[in-house]
Amino acid sequence: MKTTLLEDLKDAWCSVHYNSGSSTASIISGVPAFIDDKDCFAEPVANFDISKIEKPEKPDRREWILDIVQKHWNAKQIKKGQLWNNF
Repeated sequence: MKTTLLEDLKDAWCSVHYNSGSSTASIISGVPAFIDDKDCFAEPVANFDISKIEKPEKPDRREWILDIVQKHWNAKQIKKGQLWNNF
């Protein structure tokens, strides 16, 4: 049976990732993520020490989420100049 990532995260204790997309979705969903890549987009709010999987850290993610929101623009917003006005 196929499930989506968000369905898999619904009752997850934590998640283990290598890439940014899935780890970012996990953390936004409130599920602590363990990553191995320091260049991962979720690095500021992720866990690295897999030996702590029973008690993952849950850093405050509010500022990180606000930062993400300011970095994502759709084509319409870019054409209107909103991206450049933000900088």
